[in-house]
Amino acid sequence: MVNLLRSDPALPSPLAVIALWFATMLLQIPVGFFMQRGNFWSGIFLGQIVAVATPTLLFLHYGRYRRDAIIPLPALHPMTIVTIALGTMVITMMSESAAHLTQRWLHAAPLFEDEFLETIRVHSFAEALYKIPLLALIPACVEELLFRGVCQTSFVAAYGVRWGLVLTSALFALSHANLWYAHLYFALGVYLGVLRQRGRSLWWPVIAHSVNNAWTLYLKSAL
Repeated sequence: MVNLLRSDPALPSPLAVIALWFATMLLQIPVGFFMQRGNFWSGIFLGQIVAVATPTLLFLHYGRYRRDAIIPLPALHPMTIVTIALGTMVITMMSESAAHLTQRWLHAAPLFEDEFLETIRVHSFAEALYKIPLLALIPACVEELLFRGVCQTSFVAAYGVRWGLVLTSALFALSHANLWYAHLYFALGVYLGVLRQRGRSLWWPVIAHSVNNAWTLYLKSAL
């Protein structure tokens, strides 16, 4: 049985991290109200900035944890960025294929409802100017801060890399609240977690997450 109390005192304990994650999930409830009422953009903004980024930043501020360990941001070589971007596009296309197989074999509902799919499609350059930041860049930065920054750092320090990746990816999958596609979110979480460990940098998963979201937008817009 995993001991949730094990931790480096300079880092947040696993129990505190799970409490933070649970708080962000509870804050998504009023966000869902906005989404159901058709206020997609307000819901997306509130879901990222108010429900996830704000409590995470407050958690780090008042906890006085080691920022250099939780948010390592070393300089990147341009070829590293290109390699991560190309690799992530391949992963995203594989994920799209896996989503279609999930719909066919498990009779799962489409990953995006028609109304929401039409909302996220990019029809012009002007739309891209606000949809890419809202749907690709901001979610990548906010979610990586919480999951690969706070969660993974804490779990890896307490239980080692393998369990750290598993626990972080599980919370990442659960946070998307879609059990039909939880395996895809879990796999994406593992990929992002491996990048975080391999690069010893939060930039690596942030770039990959941004490319994944942007490439998904492109694929959906091309349908």
